Amino acid sequence: MGTGLLLQRTPFRRLVREIATGYKVDCRFQVMAMDALQDASEAFLVGLFEKYNLSAIHAKRVTIQGKDIGHTLQMTGLSAMGYEAGKTPNPNTR
Repeated sequence: MGTGLLLQRTPFRRLVREIATGYKVDCRFQVMAMDALQDASEAFLVGLFEKYNLSAIHAKRVTIQGKDIGHTLQMTGLSAMGYEAGKTPNPNTR
């Protein structure tokens, strides 16, 4: 497994800053903090996609479908945290 980043740095950092401004207007991040956040985010997403794939394989398919995502989110408890397939959670509702 490669150690390179899966997402480009600039768009990821732009997204993080956009999300952060929803909580506090003038947020600043250290470079190491942003790198750690990107590493953790990518590891989380890779883990989710591995679980989605296992759900598809269990259903004797090779292609991930929306129902695999829904089942995985429900099984991992993420649906209880406001995550649903195809929807972005609203940070202001928590």
